[in-house]
Formats: sequence, structure tokens, C-alpha cells
Amino acid sequence: MWRTTWTGRLSVATFGFGAWCGALCTLFALWLLSGLFAPITTPVRVGLLLVIGLAAVARDLEWISVRLPQAARQIPREVLQDG
Repeated sequence: MWRTTWTGRLSVATFGFGAWCGALCTLFALWLLSGLFAPITTPVRVGLLLVIGLAAVARDLEWISVRLPQAARQIPREVLQDG
């Protein structure tokens, strides 16, 4: 048994439940996506997988640049100093 307060144990249990729910959502999304590709023939699926994999490697090696959407705004210093 952990030597902590009830609140600490509740925090760990809540985090574990959240991680479990996230894993289930990811599994469900992958299951749905696998069904979308079922009508496509196997060579086409393999080709799509290779193209996506090569694009990921090329981006990792910085051969291609993909601008990701972001809100590039700075927080004013006064906001951080005043709390």
C-alpha cells in the first residue's frame, strides 16, 4: 500500500483512468480507419503506407518542410509578472 493521502491515491487512479480512456479512444479510431481502407486492394494499401512512411522520414531528415498551424503570439511580460 502506498504511503500517501487519500487525495494522492485518487489522483493516481484518475490519471490511470484517463490514460485508459485515451488508449480506448485511440484503439477505436484506428479500428475505424482500418475499415475505411478495407475496399482498397493490398498493393495500393502497401503503396500508400510506403508513401506516408517516406514522407515522415523526409520530414524527420528535414528534406521537406511542412508548416504546422500555430498561434505564434507572445504573452506580455506584465501578465507573467503580475501573476
